Amino acid sequence: GVPFESGLLFHGADLVRDGQLVDRFSSWHEGEQLTLRLWWSIERIQLKDYSMGIYVTDGLHTVIEEHTAPLTVSYYPEEPTPPPSTSWWQPGRYYVEERAFTLPANLLSGLYTVKMSVYHWEDGVLLDAPQVDENGLLPIASFGVRAW
Repeated sequence: GVPFESGLLFHGADLVRDGQLVDRFSSWHEGEQLTLRLWWSIERIQLKDYSMGIYVTDGLHTVIEEHTAPLTVSYYPEEPTPPPSTSWWQPGRYYVEERAFTLPANLLSGLYTVKMSVYHWEDGVLLDAPQVDENGLLPIASFGVRAW
């Protein structure tokens, strides 16, 4: 996975439509719901609770959609109740989070990139990781849009 400086490990993102995985060559339409399934683990116990930003960018790297919220586990196979925040996570286990949002209605046909940031909610400072860009964002997925 991609190691963040706190010890969070990001293992990848799946694009999901209607509960089914889709490949990166699938096209989406403006106004359609896009779900990201994000895979996580930790190298060591987290002393803080982290939040994540999801940013959809166009071909010019302009952010056209932004969603920020605490890292919250959607699926956790080892326990009936997922841990409420990253400070409850345990090393050696995988955590799955799903983020769903509606693509803007005014999108043009083209290729779009999903980028992510991880930060501590109290100070908003972005965690560093390999492969982050000059804005502290990590590219995690891309998809095409076919405008009607």
